[in-house]
Amino acid sequence: MSKLHKKLPRLNFKHVIFKFPDELENNYYEDFFRISLPIVRIALILAIVLYALFGILDIWIVPLSKKAVWLIRYAFVSPILIITLIFTFSDLFKRYMQMILAVIGFILGFGIVMMIGFIVESELGFKFYYAGLMLVLMWVYALARIRFVYATAVSWLITFSYEIVAIAVNKMLGSLDNIMVFINNNFFFISANVIGMFASFTIEWYMRKNFLLRMEIEKSNVLNQKYMDNIKEGLLLIDENYNILNQYSEYLTGMFENRMIADKNFIDLIYPEEDEHRGDRRELEKFLDFLFHNKSADIDMIMDVNPFKNKKILIKTNEFLTKEIIVNADFIRIYDKDTVEYLMVIFEDITDIIKYERRLEEQKTKYHQEVESISAILKSGPEIFSNFLEESSFILNDIQSKINNLADPKILNHVFRQAHSLKGSAKHLGLNFMSTISHKIEDVLITARDNPGNIAKKSTGDIKDLIAELFQEFQNLAQMIERFKIFSTLRNVRLRGNEWKGPLGDFLNSLPQMVNSLAQDLKKHVKLEIENSLVDIPFLAKIKSPIIHLIRNSMDHGIEDQFERLTKNKNATGKIVLRLFNSDSSYSIEVEDDGSGIDFEKIKDKAIEKKLIVEGNAVPTKAKLIRLIFTPSFSSASAVTEISGRGYGLDIVKDAAEKLHGKIQVQTKKGEGTKIAITIPR
Repeated sequence: MSKLHKKLPRLNFKHVIFKFPDELENNYYEDFFRISLPIVRIALILAIVLYALFGILDIWIVPLSKKAVWLIRYAFVSPILIITLIFTFSDLFKRYMQMILAVIGFILGFGIVMMIGFIVESELGFKFYYAGLMLVLMWVYALARIRFVYATAVSWLITFSYEIVAIAVNKMLGSLDNIMVFINNNFFFISANVIGMFASFTIEWYMRKNFLLRMEIEKSNVLNQKYMDNIKEGLLLIDENYNILNQYSEYLTGMFENRMIADKNFIDLIYPEEDEHRGDRRELEKFLDFLFHNKSADIDMIMDVNPFKNKKILIKTNEFLTKEIIVNADFIRIYDKDTVEYLMVIFEDITDIIKYERRLEEQKTKYHQEVESISAILKSGPEIFSNFLEESSFILNDIQSKINNLADPKILNHVFRQAHSLKGSAKHLGLNFMSTISHKIEDVLITARDNPGNIAKKSTGDIKDLIAELFQEFQNLAQMIERFKIFSTLRNVRLRGNEWKGPLGDFLNSLPQMVNSLAQDLKKHVKLEIENSLVDIPFLAKIKSPIIHLIRNSMDHGIEDQFERLTKNKNATGKIVLRLFNSDSSYSIEVEDDGSGIDFEKIKDKAIEKKLIVEGNAVPTKAKLIRLIFTPSFSSASAVTEISGRGYGLDIVKDAAEKLHGKIQVQTKKGEGTKIAITIPR
């Protein structure tokens, strides 16, 4: 049904004799064709089979006329039926179906009429062959899905053609016996036509009536769905098994990131992870069961224990991401007599409201923190706060490196002392908000200390979150200190940690923290030195990632751990130097480390393993082996980790250099280190 009409007509006689108004008739025919096509094909198959099988009877009842009868049956009518059946699979059949079926109905009947014309009076079929026409009339009126007016016209035309052939060819009025047979046949023909007309009219009447009813239902459903699509609430119905019914508001699908809500279990929709939300699922099931089966309880009293008041729900947006929404939900019972048949659930997404309230609270808190920080800095001066940030960052990094080992009492006590020291320093400087966060870390540590055998992941996770919060506060404080330094008399003081400005400066300033973090992951001591003579690089966005990969590569593959370095008479702390400079014709970027240098033997073995070179052939040159480390998926790491092992780091470097028309040079010496230089033309 392609289009819904605002006002549908009331079915009457003329709609069957003629048709609906044009547009409605087109919609009816679409619906009629869809429903009728399988039946039409079955009717044609039945006609083919019966028309062919009745040829067997011809052997006994029309033996003298058999050849002529078979010629009509098998050479004329049956092929037409088969062709028509095949044509039903064509797109054109839909357009001409009624005309084709009417013609086929007439051919079926007229074929038998012609057979009757060839039958000799002495044959048994002379008196009884008319029975085949009765089957044709039944087929036309009831089975072929021909419209009433066409079926009536075709059937009476077949009847009249029989009259003509019977009188003109078979001389049925030539004797009293034949006249009696003729009258008998006509009695059955006329009766069959009258009954068939009634049957055909009734069939079409009810098909049109059912169509109008479906249109009314669909119209009602569309109106309901429009309401559901436009209402700004999540509305749905659930049955006694907690399954969601088909109609629900469109707003709900956006809320739950799910277009397939119908027939889904309500509890599964809210809490899809059964193991993770076992308690919540049990609570919700108990609440729903109470609503369905405890009819005597007042609904307002039940709503007092409604689990959906400012309820946080995690919604899976895709395979990897989830979003948090906060909802309120009301539950309304829908009764069938004294039984609660359904529950209507009305969701209100209050996420934005809660977030707005939180933002206001955060802004208020932030304002108070800034006032507190400004007051403290004005009181003590910015330099002491710079020292505090440096020392506190060291403490936090130390805590962060040990929080996964809190089961060790010594480490736990050490971390507790560090947190306590941080809290005292913040309190001394008047940074109460930082002191409060540090105090929260102490609370978590006390819980871990009191339950040494059951230190949950949540404890370490909470500490990590609090450390991240402190680092954010440190960053805010550092920015404030910078503003004070700029506008204070301390203009000649060398700026610590913020030597470069602009986009390039921001990038360079971020690298030491990255190196420190990665060094902790690798359990290595590494120092990054940056020698920069540039104010800006025009292709900075394209070279950031290669620089990061080169530094990470030096840390992971070049710099040894402190014990190995000590055995080689090296400083325990490895050194990486990043140089950025230019000339009249080019920009140069160098990353140099004092690590172990490139292990060419290891590179060669890996290349043989990956079948990049053939074992036993000429020994590959160092230049060739260096080229190999820049190929995609090539890595000398023994295992894949989050840091390295997939072999795409140096490939990214090479790709970026090529896109910028640059060149890469590699210098390495075993035991002393490696320098990779990228030269990019201006």
